[in-house]
Amino acid sequence: MLDVQYAPKNTSAHVNASGFVLEGRSVTLSCSSDANPPVLNYIWYRDTEEPLKPVQSGQNLTISNTDPTHSGRYVCTAQNEHGTQNASVMLDVQFAPKISSSCNKSSVITCVCEAHGNPSPKLEWRRSGNVLTNSTNTFIRNETLGSTSSKSILTIHQPLTDTDVLQCFSANTLGTASASQRFHPVTRTSGTETREIR
Repeated sequence: MLDVQYAPKNTSAHVNASGFVLEGRSVTLSCSSDANPPVLNYIWYRDTEEPLKPVQSGQNLTISNTDPTHSGRYVCTAQNEHGTQNASVMLDVQFAPKISSSCNKSSVITCVCEAHGNPSPKLEWRRSGNVLTNSTNTFIRNETLGSTSSKSILTIHQPLTDTDVLQCFSANTLGTASASQRFHPVTRTSGTETREIR
């Protein structure tokens, strides 16, 4: 009998989900490798950490309650007495938008709205239910803040009445969020709550 021994090869890592997992759900990352003698240790790392720190040992890594901080690349190292080999996999945790907004009023009204979500959320402004667009008295500037955040700045060059309601509305494929302001000199809101400061 001839026993040819070798270090790990054909190492692979995968997620037991179709490319992404919803926030709050459980997910398992699995690693496999061909080696002789068989793999002695599987060790998981997050490649977002420098230097790399072990997350867990074992062929499977299970995260029972995912949140956005779990997104990123995971590296699996397979090891036997002859050497090691790495494989990596991306974990994409998706979630509905979370929104925050603030306004201040001087000679003009300026409102800033930020939304964080995955997929990246879209933002729009509404005034008493009507969608606002760029016009003579209204200017909107949208910005992308990384792959999961958006920002919109609204400037209004006309007075608003106490009955006017400004609303920042955000949506992605997983849900919606909004923040509303009924106008007084300064209003700050977070999420769907409205707090008026006089």
